[in-house]
Amino acid sequence: TPEEFVDVMTPWLIQAGLLTAEAATSRRGWLGELAPLVSERVKRLDEIAPMVAFLFTDDAPNDPAARASVLAPQGAAEALCAAATALAAVPEFSPAAVEEALRRVAEESPVKPKLLFQAVRVAVSGSPVSLPLFESVALLGKERSLERIRAACAVPEA
Repeated sequence: TPEEFVDVMTPWLIQAGLLTAEAATSRRGWLGELAPLVSERVKRLDEIAPMVAFLFTDDAPNDPAARASVLAPQGAAEALCAAATALAAVPEFSPAAVEEALRRVAEESPVKPKLLFQAVRVAVSGSPVSLPLFESVALLGKERSLERIRAACAVPEA
């Protein structure tokens, strides 16, 4: 169950320095939301911390090559900035609301949805491979997600 996986996941997060025991107690509900996303993707428990580290740091890990590849196509940076604007207007920052806002931007953007979603993924997680996008953005929270997306779209295209 998600609750059982939180109990399994928490020591690994503490050992990696991503979480304190006190924070684990106070954020148990949030960890319960994270648990099913992680449990269905890891094969070994030592994969947990690297997979979720971006959710516990103030800044996304910076992979210049990943950023350059997703922002290089024409219109990608503009679409990413439009995503930030759309997400800023979302009152309830749930995975469903995040998905709706980003799909709306994708419909209005000249770039393909896959490219927009990949740009948002790299902006928030620092990697082209991460947990599910909409859930990641919602779990990261509105303020930190917007900071990361705005910072990424402000980076000049390579």
